[in-house]
Amino acid sequence: MALIVGPVVLFVWAVRTLGPHDYPVGDIRNEPLFWVAAGGFVLLIIGAIVVGSVRLLLKRDQSDPPDV
Repeated sequence: MALIVGPVVLFVWAVRTLGPHDYPVGDIRNEPLFWVAAGGFVLLIIGAIVVGSVRLLLKRDQSDPPDV
């Protein structure tokens, strides 16, 4: 499931980052550094989850007995 949800979360983050920001003056969400930091955090978390899922799938694939 992480292989499907992970890229969707990254896509939503990219759309929100590149879209217009109409927040009140002085709001931290108007700062580009906020979006870079949020993107790094999202990329780190989603990347770890996807890599862990792929490693788990590969490990299970090698340990399963072959079907006869």
